[in-house]
Amino acid sequence: DQRQRDDALGRFRTGEVRVLVATDVAARGLDIRNISTVVNYDAPKDTEGYVHRIGRTGRANDMGDAYTLLLSWGEDKQAGQIMQIMEKAGQDAPKNLVDLAAGRGRSSKSWDDDKKDDDWKKDWKKDDWKKDDWGKKDDDWKKDDWKKDDDWK
Repeated sequence: DQRQRDDALGRFRTGEVRVLVATDVAARGLDIRNISTVVNYDAPKDTEGYVHRIGRTGRANDMGDAYTLLLSWGEDKQAGQIMQIMEKAGQDAPKNLVDLAAGRGRSSKSWDDDKKDDDWKKDWKKDDWKKDDWGKKDDDWKKDDWKKDDDWK
């Protein structure tokens, strides 16, 4: 109810509570100083909503960071909108955001690259992907070089 929302907001303003989880209702009309970080756990519906959400941080020339969690599929439109906002603000978009906006869905390699990886094949009976050489000893698996995704930061 409204009393609980006001109480939570008051405790956040005074610093008694350091994290506030809010809906889009809190994206507009609240002027709270010293918010250093905003995390969007889902994609905003439109650019205006995104601007209002991230606008909770960095107010009145304060510095702040905003993070948005996006799915690696189906949110390419939102990724493109976020990228446009970043470009207008003179910020470089990270590679994984650029890839997602372009419909590639992943930062380190495309879906077509997965199809070319012949070391993996699907066990249709168990509906699972498996490495061809299961006979390797455990120590051999530890020595395998796996690519690091340096784009994810």
